[in-house]
Amino acid sequence: MKFNWIDLDTGAVNSVMYSDPGGMSVGQWHHVAVSRLSNTVRLYVDGVLVNSLNAGSIARSDKPLTVGVNARLTQDFDGYLEDLRITKETALYSAVEYQVPEGNLNNDANTVLLIGFDGEPGAT
Repeated sequence: MKFNWIDLDTGAVNSVMYSDPGGMSVGQWHHVAVSRLSNTVRLYVDGVLVNSLNAGSIARSDKPLTVGVNARLTQDFDGYLEDLRITKETALYSAVEYQVPEGNLNNDANTVLLIGFDGEPGAT
């Protein structure tokens, strides 16, 4: 699994990756979170920190955000999403481990985007 951010003006690609030798369990939900606190980007799977790196400065962009595919639209995600939340100013996941939320995610004062993909798998 890889979380990429790309400077589309320069083409520079930055990534934080997770590679599980056993692979993630097929047919089972997993909670994946990416957080940025100061210049450190952290990647969590099921409440456990699996990788982090110093990202330096991440510039603002007016380019579109893509989820489930890379920015060049060449690597599709093969699975389902339940919820997507983007917050500002608050690193919800910044410890080495955290309690995975149960149920749907909720808005808070710092929520910028919250999408609930409720329904049957494959439904639109």
